[in-house]
Amino acid sequence: MKIAVIGAGAMGGLFTRYFVEKGFRVKIYDRLVEKAERFRGLGVEVCERLEDAVADVEAILLATPIIETGKLVEKLSKIVKRGILIEIASLKLPVIEHLKKLPKAITPISIHPLFGPSVKRLEGERIAIIPVRDLHEELRIAERFFDSFKLFTVDAEKHDRLMTYILSLIRIISLASALVLKDENLEELIKFSGASFRKLIEMMTCTSNESLELFTQLLILNKYSERIASEFLDSLQRIADMIKLRDFEKLSLLYKTSLKSFNDRIDLKSLGS
Repeated sequence: MKIAVIGAGAMGGLFTRYFVEKGFRVKIYDRLVEKAERFRGLGVEVCERLEDAVADVEAILLATPIIETGKLVEKLSKIVKRGILIEIASLKLPVIEHLKKLPKAITPISIHPLFGPSVKRLEGERIAIIPVRDLHEELRIAERFFDSFKLFTVDAEKHDRLMTYILSLIRIISLASALVLKDENLEELIKFSGASFRKLIEMMTCTSNESLELFTQLLILNKYSERIASEFLDSLQRIADMIKLRDFEKLSLLYKTSLKSFNDRIDLKSLGS
């Protein structure tokens, strides 16, 4: 099978290598040709034009920024006559309506790989499948392309709401923490720190290593982000008020009913699954 990968960034490169290892004939395109050139040594056909990349292929995988994916789907609907169009955006509501409007001869597949480009081993990793038009058909096709993964389904609305906590909240916490720590000596702090603080630094490092484009789009394009940011701000204000008033009783009650209660609800074994 011949497949075109559009976007030669971190995730595009990851799936390019995956498809090559699976025996696919792969064509790759990126607006920055030098990014695509890195994969020529894998036996991949590097294309300088989008039209050349999608010509004579059975499937196309879009590994493009969220904000560009919907527009690209529309553009491809005018270029491609038939085949399979797979997109891997981290948010689905900004993209899903564009996929639904594709001609009937083009089958849309919407997936979210629940792992990053630094993953050591792809086999057994999880991929969420978001129904577009015909879940049964889309799942059948996804199983052909991604048989090394654990697949499960979730609708677009629920997916993006969950991503508010999984993707937006940690970026809000990381950014707010970076503002608090911007004038501090980090080496000294880490020297004196224990496991909890180092976990915070690790989270901040992970989010700071991704592209600025991805960071901002995950926050701004998710319709639930504003709400979660406001809830986080309200929570901080409650805590700040208790500290200011030296209210041990209210702070203790808040701890018991929120953080301690949260810990009791967590199955630590599930975090490793």
